[in-house]
Amino acid sequence: MSAKAVIIAVVCLIVFGAVVIGVQNKNPDNPPVAVTEPYKKAGKPLVKTGVPNPATDFRYVLTGAGGSEVSITGYIGTSSEVVIPDNINGVPVKRIASGAFGKDTKVKYVYIPATVTSIVKKAFLLSDELTEIEVSADNEIYSSLDGVLYNKNKTTLLTFPSGRGGIFLIPKTVTKIEDYAFYYCYELQKVNMYNNVTHIGDFAFSFCWNLRELRLSDNLTTLGKEALSHNYDLTKIYLPKNITSIGEDALLGSQSSPGYYEYYFVDGIYCVKNSYAESYVKDLNLTPAPIDDLRHEPDSGIYISSNFLVGTNVYSNTVTSGAGFDTAKTFAEGNENYYGFTVYNLGAKLNGADAVLTDDAVIYIPAGKYPSMLKVFKIEAGELVAVSSQIVSPFSDGKKYIKFTSNSLGNFTVAEYFEITKGDADGDGRISVSDARLALRAAAGLETLHPAQLLAADLDKSGTVSITEARKILRVAVNLESF
Repeated sequence: MSAKAVIIAVVCLIVFGAVVIGVQNKNPDNPPVAVTEPYKKAGKPLVKTGVPNPATDFRYVLTGAGGSEVSITGYIGTSSEVVIPDNINGVPVKRIASGAFGKDTKVKYVYIPATVTSIVKKAFLLSDELTEIEVSADNEIYSSLDGVLYNKNKTTLLTFPSGRGGIFLIPKTVTKIEDYAFYYCYELQKVNMYNNVTHIGDFAFSFCWNLRELRLSDNLTTLGKEALSHNYDLTKIYLPKNITSIGEDALLGSQSSPGYYEYYFVDGIYCVKNSYAESYVKDLNLTPAPIDDLRHEPDSGIYISSNFLVGTNVYSNTVTSGAGFDTAKTFAEGNENYYGFTVYNLGAKLNGADAVLTDDAVIYIPAGKYPSMLKVFKIEAGELVAVSSQIVSPFSDGKKYIKFTSNSLGNFTVAEYFEITKGDADGDGRISVSDARLALRAAAGLETLHPAQLLAADLDKSGTVSITEARKILRVAVNLESF
């Protein structure tokens, strides 16, 4: 093949590479979910007049001493937007009973006044069109956020509106998901939660037919009766090591006939070896798939895998001050090849005390936009010690992570390092076709180069990369020219 033909063939590869670059090999055996997308309401927007509905729109009974309180037992009005009055005929509305806004009510919005002090668990059960619950800011017992019902300090999620779908991230304050909280939310597709959640109640996620992904808290200890039952699209679930109680039929599928059940997780229950969850699944005569004790912090995106004891709480955060940060800053500022750095504090607690690793921890930190530039250092005795690392894409999110191991947790620095060599746009120490492809993508406006990458690819020092420079790098890569 002639030199000209070689150039044409490689340029074609570069151009096609500009289209397909970034496709990752996804591992279906590790299904972490990163969920931040807010919900969207469909159809006509809510009016929210704020005008209380008349007493004739409700079924109610008088309770308390001498009939001093009103309990709402049903809604019989025609409006899809309901503002519960704070009193009916001068008597304060104190309670919303089971089924009050349940099946066959066409309610989309409910406002709860400050006077209400009791909402029964099933008050909104099977209200298929309900998309928003709002609570008066003056209510001392309950609160709402983004249309979802919580207790006052938002540590317990009480009710997710049945008519809402899409993707939902449970707030960081939540430690408990109440019984029936997501019951029959059949439009819901993905749910993620922070590691503060320790308890999921009975029937909490039952009959979420379209729920495809659910990431359970690493620190979850209790999974209630039928908590995940009858979820036809949820084919995989990872049961964390910290679970110590699983209720009856928590993983139950659909009842096909009396006394006969199908389990939809037969080929998709992942458990840590020798954990309580593994023994529970085996007692069902099912075969769980073994998986590492993989902990995840949604805010930082970091994963840590080690042989943690049951009850261990793993944490991660970024450090912006202190001795460890100052050590990294001094090091980076004193080396012209370092363009930026982040200091992470990784640790684990067991019963309030620092947990000691029983084996090396495998740590995955999101690699961001410029993975080829990253180097990892551990801060030991006020010094930065280089740690061997590699860029991997091990999870179903398809993202790149910088992976390394350590025999102890603590402060780690991930620094952007780039030793500039003419034409070496990706900084791997050699001139190759990948450098030419990167330069061509930059020239075509398909890629934004890091300042250091730009210095390497900008051969004429014009401040931009041109197709001519990409071609020059390519010719050098295939030994047709030299710099």
